[in-house]
Amino acid sequence: MNKKKKHNIGKYLFYDIHRLLGFWLFYIFFRPKYYYVNGKSTKEKLKPYFKKEGAIVISNHNSFYDPVHIQMSFKLRRHHILAASDIVSSKPLFWLEKKLLSVLIDRNNFSIGSYKEIIKLLKNNKIVHFFSEGHITESDQMFEEFKDGASFFSLISKKPIIPMYIPKRKNIFKRLIICYNDPIDVSNYSKKDIDIITNLSRERCIACIDYINKKTNK
Repeated sequence: MNKKKKHNIGKYLFYDIHRLLGFWLFYIFFRPKYYYVNGKSTKEKLKPYFKKEGAIVISNHNSFYDPVHIQMSFKLRRHHILAASDIVSSKPLFWLEKKLLSVLIDRNNFSIGSYKEIIKLLKNNKIVHFFSEGHITESDQMFEEFKDGASFFSLISKKPIIPMYIPKRKNIFKRLIICYNDPIDVSNYSKKDIDIITNLSRERCIACIDYINKKTNK
């Protein structure tokens, strides 16, 4: 075993132990139900990213449980979730966030170090998760204006954007719902199209809401 493989095992050991031990407990508690906006077509398009291909995943953010929900959305993959550095108020919490593979960013002063970390992850075919509204929101039925970070990094890395939506559970007896839309291929876009990609991302996330409402007869 070479040094790089040994380093990777050590790097992910804490995360993988907690993921494997905790996943089944959370799975039983949340009982997730998966929806695909275009049915089997969407599911088929997502298969490479459920296995090993790199992508940017975007979703709403309405709960501190969202990182757990997100892990259940791509069960076999490690997730690198962007988190605001200002919520990390102590060294133990900083250590925990890094062990859980969070990418800590300063929302007011985005650093070159964060930029390089995200690009490296995507180039290495990792899953990087963006909360596109940039913060926890109260609304469960409408997305606020999207930040363009996911679009920017998608264009730089040439990785697709996977839109997703997870509504709040009304109570513990309700199943957790996770809805996916088709990946957004940015290969035919340029940097001047960043607003177009951001708007398309928001539209596909809202389409997830409409699809769930239709399926659950809301």
